[in-house]
Amino acid sequence: MTMRPSPSPSPAAHLWQTLSNSTLLRYLLLFGCGWATVLLINYFYGTIALFTAAGIFAALLNYPVAWLSRYIPRGLAIALTFIGALTLLVGMITLIGLEVLNQGQGLLTSLKAALSQQTFLPFQDLLTQLDIGKVIETLQMGLASGLGIVQSVFSSVFTGVFGAVITLYMLIDGEKL
Repeated sequence: MTMRPSPSPSPAAHLWQTLSNSTLLRYLLLFGCGWATVLLINYFYGTIALFTAAGIFAALLNYPVAWLSRYIPRGLAIALTFIGALTLLVGMITLIGLEVLNQGQGLLTSLKAALSQQTFLPFQDLLTQLDIGKVIETLQMGLASGLGIVQSVFSSVFTGVFGAVITLYMLIDGEKL
């Protein structure tokens, strides 16, 4: 009687034999915890981003506060630095906003001048073929999206004010944090 060697198990069967139930359970729990962590970070993303940005601004503003606190009390140094940073930020936003408005007004003036020229007459047929109802519908949709933009601007202003308050508290109680 000749002995035949037993067939070796397939690699997949060997893998399942080497993984015990506790190891497999550990991997499944690790995957589940990772998934739950990703879902929590996704849910609290806005709050995490706000506190992270406030922490970065507080860390950046701490340098002038530390320098000024050598000469004046820390509370006054925090107030001066914070008011200076807010003034600088509002000034930059105002300058950029005014430049955008200026460019928009220049564009409107150029469009009015182009429409009033006699070289625009070849496009007169196109203007007569336009459906005014569709133009009004498009303008209404643009108005609706404009209101959405206004809502997002107010939301951003609220987030900015909240972030500024958090930054101020981080500057005041930075050593405790």
